Amino acid sequence: MLVLSENYTDTIPRVCPTTFTVSQWFMYNKLSLNLTKTKYMTFGTRHKAGKMPSTDLKLGDASINRVPEFKYLGVKLDTHLTFSNHIQYVQSKTIGKLKMLSRVTNFLPENTCFTLYKTLIRPHFDYCDVVYDCITEANARKLQRLQNACIKSILQVPKRTPTAEIHSISKMQTLKERQHFHTAVEMYKVEKGMQPESIQNMFKRHSEIHNRHTRRSVSKVIYPPRARLNITKCGFRHRGQKVWEAVPDTLKTKPSILTFKTAYGQI
Repeated sequence: MLVLSENYTDTIPRVCPTTFTVSQWFMYNKLSLNLTKTKYMTFGTRHKAGKMPSTDLKLGDASINRVPEFKYLGVKLDTHLTFSNHIQYVQSKTIGKLKMLSRVTNFLPENTCFTLYKTLIRPHFDYCDVVYDCITEANARKLQRLQNACIKSILQVPKRTPTAEIHSISKMQTLKERQHFHTAVEMYKVEKGMQPESIQNMFKRHSEIHNRHTRRSVSKVIYPPRARLNITKCGFRHRGQKVWEAVPDTLKTKPSILTFKTAYGQI
């Protein structure tokens, strides 16, 4: 359940009726909520989040505690959406598998090792990377070093081999390139009207903003959203428009997601 508001004082009055409706729905359907797994979080900038008092919400007769971080659908969320805890979680999941991979590179063909990497390790990097694409450069380097270590282990090259060289030899995308690829796929779905309504409504065409006859309005180009703060620029709405604008027009007209992915990989 997500409640949006400009300030904290407006948030609580909006949340309370919603929690009451949820508790009534559970009661009428003779269901019970696992309160040990039910928490609530507040999101905001460091300045605003520091002013929010800790308040326990009520769900029926039970209290819902506020937590500074929470794992939701495999992604660790924090109050400021820095995703630092999630990066540490991904590191812990991949380091063990990297050690396992390094033990078998001397016995298995190179193609088989790359298949193991794509099957066992890369999914941890790929999962929800569109969501945490706004992480700091320091956190991004932590993940990139892990991917570099995997590729160097498979290619059996010295540890000081330049990153550009190993990616050129292996024909593997960097994690930032894969994030842009996944963002482009999501924007392709927006372009074709395949996303849920909540995501479709995040983007508008030039023709929806003004009535002036311009080349962009005729071509139905997505209007670039205004972003004053850096935290806004990190949002999917802003990043998605930037990535989609860089995609060649020949790819945007592909008839299916499969052909789009294939053509994008050949750029």
